[in-house]
Amino acid sequence: MPPPIEHLRLSAGPGFHLPGLAAVAEGVAAGTETESRLESVHFDTPDLRLARWGVSLRHVQGEDWILTLGSGEHRFPGTAKRPPAAAADLVSGYVRALALAPVARLSTWRRQVWLEGPAAEPLARVVDDEVSVL
Repeated sequence: MPPPIEHLRLSAGPGFHLPGLAAVAEGVAAGTETESRLESVHFDTPDLRLARWGVSLRHVQGEDWILTLGSGEHRFPGTAKRPPAAAADLVSGYVRALALAPVARLSTWRRQVWLEGPAAEPLARVVDDEVSVL
């Protein structure tokens, strides 16, 4: 039996709308759909060295800094003004002597639904993000 999938990301076109999930499978019920807005600022070098290596360093408004390296995410507390030293240290091999600065602002409209089993245990979370680059 294969190991459970922790994250499965799929892409959809701009006209995609999350379908109703009430009858997605026998014994599975869809919880209440929730909506939220996330604002984030992505930091990189002027020549986008992190992006070219598939690395992402961002601050989500009201939350932590998030550093995505490969398939793993690392969170760091800190203010939105500049990346925490611990996060900057982890990407120093990518950026070398260049400074990290804001390169993009993203606004995400998130819709999510929890799928539950017969005993109301959470089985999966379905998330539909509509992202705008500002």
